[in-house]
Amino acid sequence: ANNITWNSIGAGSKVTVSYSINSGQDWSVYNSDVSNIDGQNSYSWTVPGAIGNKVLVKVSSNDDGTLSSLLEGRLTRFHC
Repeated sequence: ANNITWNSIGAGSKVTVSYSINSGQDWSVYNSDVSNIDGQNSYSWTVPGAIGNKVLVKVSSNDDGTLSSLLEGRLTRFHC
């Protein structure tokens, strides 16, 4: 499992974790029911084996899909 973390302000109580294996051209939803609070958040996920190690991960607000952050490395800032 891999931990992803983000900081959130005003993104609502639920977010969606998605991933892309083609540099962000297409996104697949990993989990659309991830708890979110204002402040630091963490989510543990297992990268599906078939997608390899070149994957982008994105966290998006379920309340406002325009609020999202591409996760780079182990820590990202998700300011909304």
